[in-house]
Order: sequence, then C-alpha cells, then structure tokens
Amino acid sequence: MDLTPQRVLRHRLHRQIRSISREGLQRASLQSVPATAAAHGCLERDRIISSLISDFAYAFRVEPDGRLIYEWVSPGFTDILGYSLDEIDARGGILSLVFPEDLAIAHAHIQRLNAGQRDTAEYRIVSKDGNVHWLRNHAQPMFEPQAGRVVRLYGSTQVITDQKKNELALRTSEARYHNLFDSMQEGFALHEIICDDSGAPVDYRFLEVNPAFEALTGLTRDTVLGHTVREVLPGTEAYWIETYGRVAQTGEPTRLENRSEKLGRTFEVVAIVPSWQRTAAPHDWPRRIITPSRRAWPPMGPTVVSMA
Repeated sequence: MDLTPQRVLRHRLHRQIRSISREGLQRASLQSVPATAAAHGCLERDRIISSLISDFAYAFRVEPDGRLIYEWVSPGFTDILGYSLDEIDARGGILSLVFPEDLAIAHAHIQRLNAGQRDTAEYRIVSKDGNVHWLRNHAQPMFEPQAGRVVRLYGSTQVITDQKKNELALRTSEARYHNLFDSMQEGFALHEIICDDSGAPVDYRFLEVNPAFEALTGLTRDTVLGHTVREVLPGTEAYWIETYGRVAQTGEPTRLENRSEKLGRTFEVVAIVPSWQRTAAPHDWPRRIITPSRRAWPPMGPTVVSMA
C-alpha cells in the first residue's frame, strides 16, 4: 500500500470530510470543520500548509452527471472572489465566474481532470466587486475504480494578476522597442565578443541587427545572425575587433572612423557598453557594446553595433 505523506494527507482529509455532513462542511472554512481535537490539529496543519503554498485550496466532489460540488475551501477563496459558496451555487457553479473569453480554457481544464489527468491551467475570474483576477489552478483528480470515474478533485490556486500585468507591460515595452529599433535611421547591430585563451578579443558574433544596418552595410539579417564577423567577412580588418573588444573590456565608449575594404565603405562609429552591463566587472563575460555609425562613404546611412 502506498503510504507516501501526500497519500496519507489526502486519506486523512477524505476520512474527515466523510465524517461530517456536506452542509456543515461545505459552508465553513477549514478552521470550523474539526469534530475532534486530533482532527482539528490535522486540518489546522493542512490549512496552514495550503495557505503557505497557494492563495486558496479546495476539494470538489464530482457528481455522476459531472457537476462539481464544493466539499471544502480555505479562507482565501471568499477573500479573493468575494462570493460565498451559496452565492456561487445560486449563480450556477464556479464556471459562472470565469471570464467569458477564458471559458474554453476552463472547460478544457475540467475535461482533462475528468479524464484522470493532473492538470494546471491559467484563466481569469471575475470577482463579486467586478475586478478581474488571473488565476493559476493546479488540480489533482482522484479516480475511484469501483465507480469507474473521477469522484473528487483536490486543488490549489494562485492569484497571478500582478505577474500577468508585468508580462503585458514587458510585451508592450518590447513592442515599442522593436518598433523604434526597426524604424530608427541609424543602423544597429549587437555583437558578442569572442576571446582567445589569453583573454584577447579575436572575433565577434552578430546577435541582432536592424533594417537600417542591412541597408547601410548590404548584409542581411539572415546572413549574419549567429555568425562571427570573420565568418561573414573573412579577412575583415583587425581594428574593428580590437576597438570593440577594448570598449567591451574597459566599459569606456569610443568614436572611430574607419574603412571596411570588404564592404567598400568608410564608417563613423560610436561604440558604448549597454547600460545593463555597465556595473559588470571587466572580466565578467559576455559584455556588450553599442556602436552607432553616423556616416558611411559611399553614403549608406548610420549604423549601431553592440558587442558582448
């Protein structure tokens, strides 16, 4: 017999739940459930554990017709959603609180659980005060062989609204950056410096370029990304690598004007270390620099190069 701590915990909870009427248990938090001092200690411990690992925890009984009946919930449930269990029942169940656009996600989540699969899903819930909350729900179905179906669901739920807001803000910021990146008149390339065993810069790898860089140099993004300058432009002048390497190692920006015989053009370039790496120690690799090209002869437009 499997006597793992998780199995023992579930067995204790299930046994205690069965010893109390649904009316007495379903409408109460875990603190009000215990019938004995020993049971109180067990359930109080479970309540504390659930509050530490999630915002609220719950147990559903799954009826033969598929309806989900609350057997217990931790106090955070009503704190977050604002509804009592009676109010949720009157509305038609927990799915009535799901944000309309996320109903398909919630239904698919329940279908996987009813099939006996442990599952995690993220979707939005509309609380009683009208606020929308993002939830991450982890649930474990309990299959009953005699019944031939899932008869109970245990779960824990985390509120991830702030995380989702931060992700949206990051995506918005990245979109603005890419719009600026793609529309800027200066060419831009991000490079990673490659050093030999002695620490001397010997090459650099293209990590990112913008459309202006392509127009300025005649090199396409697909051709250069992931490749080194010596692979893309064999025989390229050493001063490009030496200068960019020095900027990356010292963190000191520089301006240079030099010619690329391979490209047949002369560039005016400013090389700087990106702000997010200015606090790095000189020996902390990789490091990046940004190098805008103000002029190119024959005229091609400005360019920005960055190195790590």
